[in-house]
This record gives sequence, C-alpha cells and structure tokens, in this order.
Amino acid sequence: MKKIAMTKNSYNALARRLTTLVAATLLVLLPATGFGSFATVANASEASNVTSLSTFTIDGQSVTDGASISVAYGTESVEVVATPTDAGAVVDITGETELSSGPNTVTATVTAEDDVTTQEYTVTVNVLENDDVTLGVFAINGNDVESGATVDLPFGTTEVEYVAEAADVEAAVVVDVVDELVPGNNTLTVTVTAANGTTTATYTVTLNVLDNDDATLGVLAIEGNDVEPGATVNLPYGTEEVDYVAEATDPEAAVVVSVGDPLVTGSNTLTVTVTAANGTTTATYTVTLNVLENDDVTLGVFAIEGNDVEPGATVDLPYGTEEVDYVAEATDPEAAVVVSVVDPLVTGSNTLTVTVTAAN
Repeated sequence: MKKIAMTKNSYNALARRLTTLVAATLLVLLPATGFGSFATVANASEASNVTSLSTFTIDGQSVTDGASISVAYGTESVEVVATPTDAGAVVDITGETELSSGPNTVTATVTAEDDVTTQEYTVTVNVLENDDVTLGVFAINGNDVESGATVDLPFGTTEVEYVAEAADVEAAVVVDVVDELVPGNNTLTVTVTAANGTTTATYTVTLNVLDNDDATLGVLAIEGNDVEPGATVNLPYGTEEVDYVAEATDPEAAVVVSVGDPLVTGSNTLTVTVTAANGTTTATYTVTLNVLENDDVTLGVFAIEGNDVEPGATVDLPYGTEEVDYVAEATDPEAAVVVSVVDPLVTGSNTLTVTVTAAN
C-alpha cells in the first residue's frame, strides 16, 4: 500500500484547488446567464508548483535524492518521512516494504499543489548480506568438537572424517588438512566466509596421531634358539654368559636387556623391558637361565698305601694286613665321595669301593 504524507495544510490546499475549479467554471457559465462579470472571478489565486521537500529521512537518517544508505541484514522495511515544503503538495512513497538483500529503490514522488508539476526523489536502500561466520556443525569422526580442541587418534591413522557446516547456508566453508596424517600433531583448519563476502572466521582443531603403543617382542632367542617369555633355559655347568637376541615388534620401540654378569650356577634371570614408541606403554619379559650344577664324578686322586691306583686294579698286601691307607678325592671338590671297605681286611680278596656323587 502506498504511503501519502498529507497535512492539514494539504487538505486546505485541496480545498483551494476545488475553489479555483469552481471559479473557472463560473468564468464560463456566468456570462451566459447574464449574471455578474468576468472581473468578479478573475481574483482567484493561482495554485503553487513547488515540489521540494523540507524533510526527507529513512529510519531517522537524513537522505537526499540519489543517495544510498545501508541497513542491517534481514531488514524487510524502512520508515520513510517525506514532508513537502509547500503544504499544498502531496507525497507518494513506494518501495519501502518487502525489501530484499542487496540494493532496493525507495521513491518519494511529490505532486505540486497545481496537480501538474511532479518530482521524484529516489534513494537506494542496500540491505546488507549476512555477516554470520559461525559454524552450525563441527565434528571429527562423528564427535562434536570445539575450535582449539585436540583430538587424539590411534596410531597409524592417516585420515579422518570431518563435517564443517556454517550456520548460514549462504556462507562459504573451506577445510584445510594434510592429505595423509602423520604421527604427532596435525592441524585441521576451517575458514568460513560470510555471505557478505568480507567477514571471515577461522576454526582449528589439532589432530594428534598417537605414537605406537606396541610393546611386544618380535624376536627373543637364547644361544640361537627361540624362547618364549617365562621359559627356563638350562645351560651347561660353568656357563658365565649367553648370546641373546631381543627385538621389539615395532622398530621404534626401545629395548633394554638386563642379566647377571657373570652367570652363576643355578637360576639367573634375563629381563627384557620394552618401552613403546609412545614413551609410556611398557612391557617386561623374563627368561630363567639355569646354569646346571657340575656333573663331574671323576676321581682326581685315588691311592692305596701311597700308591696311585686305577679303578678295577688289584693291590697285593702283605699277609696279616687288616687295613690300608687310602686317598679318594673327586676331581670336583663339590662332589661327594664315599669309600666302602671291609674292616678288618681278611686274607684273600677284599673290595674297596669309592662312590662319587656329582655336585648336581
């Protein structure tokens, strides 16, 4: 609906126009009837042709013909005040409602008191585009995230699924992230450019691909033989050291081996500690190295009456001998030696028996 700004003076002007029209009619009719004279109506005043405006504002802002003003995004109508300088003039306003984003033309048309003279005043009302650069949805691998957050990802992750949608569907969204994620910190950046083409905002998330937490052993061998953690490996008596191989499944993991040096007879523990590449995950593996006791049962010294003898030999003794001096010593001082012989000896054959029990 058009707005027409009219004041009390405007109505008076309209009345004067009607009076002038009546007077003009009388100029024609009265002479024909024989009443009055031409001079009687010749005093009627002429109507004004002034079309200027004393006040012209849009939403309280003074404007002039041809001006351009900007109003906030979403504005659908503006308030126009257009007051003619001549109270007898009439103003018709168009274009002030149903505004859309971008330029809109608002026109104030002034018709002078004479109903003939007109003038248009136009103003461009520019409804700004949306400056909203907020994100309506921001998610990594299906989980909502906030700008500045850090998202931990499993070791080996090379890509993620992300959703970044602006709150305003007319805004432009650009996501920047490396094609293939690497262990450690990676940055995902979202840049939103508002519909107005100038307002921007940047949102970032740190994608932290965790280091490997694998602390398993790929190889564990003793003296060239594969062993399982927890196993017991028997080693010959006198073994003081062993060759071992302990390798982590992940070459980036750290491996530390601890074992007694030298080994001692009996149980010795070989310990393997693996620290994963992430620096926190650890695992410990042990193997028991059992250095056997001596199994030597040989005799180092075997003598009868001061003379060395060999096992199985026969020693002749003088008649009447009832006992002999003997020495029986094991080669290994840890071995146990037991000598058995009849007491007293008798004439004829007597057996002296030496039993050696090894240290094992």
